Amino acid sequence: MLSKAQCIKIINETEISDEYFLRLHFCVEAVIKRLFLIGLRLQGVQFAIAKKIVEEYPMMGLKKQIKKVFGYCNIDYNKHLTSGNYAQLETLFFEFTSRHRNRRVHGLSPAIVDKELLKLLINADKKFIMEIEATIKALGKPSVFDTPKKWGADYVTDKTASTVFTNLFGRENPELPLPEEKVAEILKGIK
Repeated sequence: MLSKAQCIKIINETEISDEYFLRLHFCVEAVIKRLFLIGLRLQGVQFAIAKKIVEEYPMMGLKKQIKKVFGYCNIDYNKHLTSGNYAQLETLFFEFTSRHRNRRVHGLSPAIVDKELLKLLINADKKFIMEIEATIKALGKPSVFDTPKKWGADYVTDKTASTVFTNLFGRENPELPLPEEKVAEILKGIK
């Protein structure tokens, strides 16, 4: 996951290029994952376990889970959707910019050279980051870049909540990659 400093640096760049679009898009994903981490911590999941869940959870899974991510942060998603331009920008992120990024990353399309398309992609992703931050602040919450502690997360010693969330988002989830040990075991059996 990108750090706060890395995200802010990326957001402040003004370059219009395929490479920058990809970096910025990963930054948007990092912002959503930061909210996920904050939400898990607010639900009593230990930091190390929350971080592991967030790092391993696929972004395509977050599209399905984004309402829960906001809920874990004690944000009413339906109210959030009606704030500002959030709903439109979320749609642009998942239905427009993510599709271009996926095609690029998976080698299905060459580098994007159309400057007008790049401007649209970059503008949509930047506005989405700014809208997430603005609507969260309008709801009286701290910055998405603040620590879970600033959001009100307590230090957790009891692993009960951590176990519940690990079962929801952990290795049992078929969308997550297999552990390397399991892959090595499978490959040993194949001749």
